[in-house]
Amino acid sequence: MPGWWIIAILFFLVAAAALVASLLLGAGTRSTWWGITAAAALFGVVFTLISAYDRVDTRNVGIITEFGKPVGVHGAGIVWHAPWRKVSELSEAIQLQAFESNSFDDASQGRGSNNNPAAINVRLANNSNAYVDENLNWRLREGAAPKLFQDYGGANVFQTIKEQLVDRQAQVALSKVFATFNPQVMLAAAANAPGASAQMTAPAQGADLPAMAAQVKKDLQDAVGTEIEILDVRIPRIFYDQPTQQRIDAYNQKVQETINAQQDVKTAEQNRLAAEQRANQPPPDLRIAIFNCLNDQVKNGRDPAGCWGQIGGQPLVQVPR
Repeated sequence: MPGWWIIAILFFLVAAAALVASLLLGAGTRSTWWGITAAAALFGVVFTLISAYDRVDTRNVGIITEFGKPVGVHGAGIVWHAPWRKVSELSEAIQLQAFESNSFDDASQGRGSNNNPAAINVRLANNSNAYVDENLNWRLREGAAPKLFQDYGGANVFQTIKEQLVDRQAQVALSKVFATFNPQVMLAAAANAPGASAQMTAPAQGADLPAMAAQVKKDLQDAVGTEIEILDVRIPRIFYDQPTQQRIDAYNQKVQETINAQQDVKTAEQNRLAAEQRANQPPPDLRIAIFNCLNDQVKNGRDPAGCWGQIGGQPLVQVPR
């Protein structure tokens, strides 16, 4: 902590000046100057110890620098070092980042959701704009902190690495992947694929998001180098501009109409087959019908005379003609 070390030096200078004064001035004031010397020296020692003490947090790496030059590395825990040296920390913990918005309009105005940065703007192959939500997990590889500190050293080194390297390259990789993506072409290709369903999943809207996320992860890993490990990239959703979204919605409506028409054809065919099957059935056996009628009438305590046609009134068995 060089700031405390500067204060310690000032106290040592005061102690030295008081000591000189005690030697040059009269004996009557010597004890007073010795007291000032002792007090200043004591404060100098205290501030020297404070400036030589540091603590590195868990999952962090301490980079010890001397006048801006890295001279050592220390793991988590208490660090004692020369008072003119400084300890800068770089985190090796997993970093969870999200770029997300609630709508195309929110994203276009730079408004994120859940206290996260806004969704990332990309240009699609059909020359339209879209905003993409992205979740990114990454960390510094073990042992890479010293080199990264040398490459990006300065104030707020870790923040510089995050914003100027990881975030920037994540946007570049995302733009590269989506530059070849046309949602309408992908929808049509998926609908016409052999054995594929004609209707696309609504959130994906024709995009194979897991495959695209995997390609973004690969491109991002290549861009940031071996010192940073990209653990996971996820693309939850895409916000299209209004004209593109309207064309996609219209296409999906036509696809649904086609599915309904195909189902109507299948239903009509099944109804036709059922009617033919009923027409081809043989007429019921009259003897079996009379026998069943007699049993039912006797069981219910009724007159079975009607089981033989018009005898006794309205027939109970309708004989097909």
